[in-house]
Amino acid sequence: MTSFNDYVESRQAQIRRRQRVAAIVSAVCFLSSTVFAVAHFMTDNLRPLSQPAPTAQESVDSQLETQEKGYELVLQREPQNQVALEGLVQTRLKMKSFQGAQQPLEKLIKLHPNRSDYQALSEQIRQEMGDRK
Repeated sequence: MTSFNDYVESRQAQIRRRQRVAAIVSAVCFLSSTVFAVAHFMTDNLRPLSQPAPTAQESVDSQLETQEKGYELVLQREPQNQVALEGLVQTRLKMKSFQGAQQPLEKLIKLHPNRSDYQALSEQIRQEMGDRK
């Protein structure tokens, strides 16, 4: 019976050693990944930026250009899409491209001749283009 107790004790000691080794390896991996992450974070913040950050106006302009391209892509597939036409008109008006807004607005007027808001907007654009000339 003594040999069985010796076996159990030696087996438990072996299991405890493996558990300690696994805990140490896990702790070393966790600490090293944390150190590397912190080091990467610190070095990224210390590096000078290669390009200056875009100004707010440049950011807005690029967003408007992206929206304009998106509406144009929709209109290539669906030339009479009212939502895309209205969006394109509004985007070009925000970009102060009054002449560019006139073409999709004319298409909207042809599609919906009863909409007085389209006609009023068209008149406002014509006046704005006349004032700029």
